[in-house]
Amino acid sequence: MQRLGVSTSVIKSDLRMIRYLTEKFKFSNLFEIGFIDPKYINNLNVIKGKSIGVHSPFIFKLKNHPKLTHSDYHFTFSKILRSAYFAKQIKSEYLIVHYPDTLQNDDWNKNLFLLEKLSSILKIRIENTYGNKFFYSEKDYKNLCQDLNLKLCIDIGHLLLDERIKPFKFIEFLEEYIEEFHIYYADKKIYKICHHKPWSENKYYIELLRLIMKLDADIVIESTPQCNKDLDKLLKFLGVI
Repeated sequence: MQRLGVSTSVIKSDLRMIRYLTEKFKFSNLFEIGFIDPKYINNLNVIKGKSIGVHSPFIFKLKNHPKLTHSDYHFTFSKILRSAYFAKQIKSEYLIVHYPDTLQNDDWNKNLFLLEKLSSILKIRIENTYGNKFFYSEKDYKNLCQDLNLKLCIDIGHLLLDERIKPFKFIEFLEEYIEEFHIYYADKKIYKICHHKPWSENKYYIELLRLIMKLDADIVIESTPQCNKDLDKLLKFLGVI
């Protein structure tokens, strides 16, 4: 493990929880900014002097979850592009990009120019999604990284949700390209009830966490406010409380 960090997804857009973010995660040396309007970034004193990453396009609010499809990917990309320039402005180390987006049924190849444009601005970490028809396997992600010289952020919840994927095999095959993990538990039932649940007694999830902690990659906690009840169990497992 390189660094243990936290995503501002733990407070999402609720600025009343900034104190919670400051006190609960003071151990973090990496903060990943998302679900926060850029004009409020200066209020997040907790991130001053810390490493910063930005998650696109959630730094800019969207009414619906973005989809890089034939009908709206230009609109979505305009938001991601703004995120990239903003990330560069605040000296972010990297920009997280979902590519392709969740449950996309279009051929991803025609949108490669988007990633080329972004990677000319700052460092990009591609986050795996789930449920895509044309792009989902570990070989797909390896080819993408090799072709465009990109690195990966592996979202454990997304791996667990896609029944076509074997998470351990996926991680081991792509290890040389992985720079970050998003950690939370998900299955089809839990994901609908509690989006981004930090902890589960599921043995498979626990073994995945043990593997991740041994690897040379950042670990970013990405739970959400409605699921923070079990957060202390994860923090205890990670050895920070």
